[in-house]
Amino acid sequence: MPSLFSQCRACGSRWPTRDLFLKDPSLEIVEYWADLDDISAGAFVFFHTCGSNVSLSIRNFNGLYEGPIFQVRANQAEGCPGYCLYKDNLKPCEVKCECAYVRNIIGIIKSWPKAN
Repeated sequence: MPSLFSQCRACGSRWPTRDLFLKDPSLEIVEYWADLDDISAGAFVFFHTCGSNVSLSIRNFNGLYEGPIFQVRANQAEGCPGYCLYKDNLKPCEVKCECAYVRNIIGIIKSWPKAN
């Protein structure tokens, strides 16, 4: 059986690779569910044009970002805008925080070129 990156539970659409998933114009990242106890255990939620959502672990996207990953979480510290507390807030964050790499991955996903 061919490899499978993800599949829509509602309509059965299949994406064999991460690249094909990110290129699909029928998908749009809409939420980030932060897990502040284990950053890599959080999830990204994508709206699929069939009307359903596809949720995937952040771990599926870790290889997209190659910049610094900070070891200290800065949530609730001075200067933290608190973006990770709101699942529909996908803004980039400039704070040097353990969560910052995830916000960078969101930006990469949002700017990924879509297939025609």
